[in-house]
Amino acid sequence: MSTGENIRKIRKQKGLTQKKLAELTGLNEVTIRSYELGKFNPKLESMKKIADALGVTVGDLDDYSTMLQDKEDALNLQQRLNEFLAKILESDIPEENKKDNVKKINELLESIKNLASTIDIAILKDKEMSQALKELSEAKQELMSTEQELYALILYSYNLLNYEGQEKFLDQMNLLLQIPKYRKDQ
Repeated sequence: MSTGENIRKIRKQKGLTQKKLAELTGLNEVTIRSYELGKFNPKLESMKKIADALGVTVGDLDDYSTMLQDKEDALNLQQRLNEFLAKILESDIPEENKKDNVKKINELLESIKNLASTIDIAILKDKEMSQALKELSEAKQELMSTEQELYALILYSYNLLNYEGQEKFLDQMNLLLQIPKYRKDQ
């Protein structure tokens, strides 16, 4: 699935309109529509806003292809800068100019190295976040299932009682509700 298709699918699963998603992200509704139709691919910053609004990770939206493309572009630039650096070192330009250029290129190379490393870390953290969200969702489902089983048990027990027992059951329930430490709203 494309990034746009993933955005649309998850947006619809969450019951959001394009207009509401645009409001939540601060992006234009036309922009959201363009992403979903595949006319444009969102930049990483926009994907982060969309992922946050949908309660998912960036990786859930595009399988990291945008981040990996950014890293590949950075590494290609790094290679071109290294080639340019070699040419500068072999050139006949004055040593002082050569030093300045080498220093600037080395600073750029260091920045590119940091960018590539940051992308790797971002992907790793996003995968960890995705796993944590999955585990949280599973725990929530388990809790809901346990709650449903408890409700069924209470109803089953109530139905086993005769009329007088049902009245006592309700009286005891009302007494418990009057004690603040047993209430959910406390």
